[in-house]
Amino acid sequence: MGQTVDCAVCLVDSSMRPFLFAAAVLVATLCLVPREASTSPVYSRRTNKDCNYCHPPNSYNLNDAGKYYQEHKSLNGYQPKDAPKKSDPTSTSRNSGH
Repeated sequence: MGQTVDCAVCLVDSSMRPFLFAAAVLVATLCLVPREASTSPVYSRRTNKDCNYCHPPNSYNLNDAGKYYQEHKSLNGYQPKDAPKKSDPTSTSRNSGH
């Protein structure tokens, strides 16, 4: 009358159960832990810029453009520090050669 049930846990040597439990917990943790966003291709398509426009080479850190985008959710209005300032159309410096 005694019926035996074969299951994966029952067939595992009892000395291996702690290791299997630890492995299962590790896998579950890795699956549930949020990962850092890896959507740079999405941002790149959205902004029509290469990744290195907002990130220093070989880095996930943000440069000034990346910080601007993070704050404004757009690069509209961003002026790189090394870019020449737009000249004022009312400026007389162009017409000073008269």
